[in-house]
Amino acid sequence: MLQIQTREVMAEITLGSPRALCARFGICDARILPPEKWDDFKPRPRVVKALLAADSGGIRFTFPAGGMLAITRAYFFNSGYFLVEAPKSLSPALVFALGLKEYTIFPGVYPAESDPADNILLLLGLPPFPPSQKLPPDHLIYRPSLQLTFQP
Repeated sequence: MLQIQTREVMAEITLGSPRALCARFGICDARILPPEKWDDFKPRPRVVKALLAADSGGIRFTFPAGGMLAITRAYFFNSGYFLVEAPKSLSPALVFALGLKEYTIFPGVYPAESDPADNILLLLGLPPFPPSQKLPPDHLIYRPSLQLTFQP
C-alpha cells in the first residue's frame, strides 16, 4: 500500500494584507521558522507561529494556542472566519519545503476552527476550493475595537 507523507513546516506568519503594508487582513508574509527557534518564539500583535502542511488542494495552517497573542486571536479569528483581502504568493523556499511547485493564497473569507487543544485550524485552498461560505458585507466590517500596530 502506497502511503503519502504530509510534510509539516514550522513557519513565522505575518498577518495583514501585502497590498496594505501588512495592515488590514490576510497573510502578508510567511517564512520558515527553524526548529531551534520554535519553542522560544515570542508572538507579536501581527506575527504568529504556525505549522503548515499541503492538504486537500490547499495549505493547512495550524496556529498553536501559545503561538499567538490573545489580542491577535480576537482581532483576526473572533468571528470563526479568516479574511484574506489580497493574493499572496508564498516564497519558493517555503513552497519547496511543503513539497509544492508554487502556491498563491487567494482573497476570500475562509472558515477558521478551534480544535480541543485550542489551536486554530485554517485551510487556505486553491481554486476549485474557494472559501466555503459567503458572508454578508456587514459581517466583514465588524471587528473588535482593537488597535494593532505593525512593528517589523
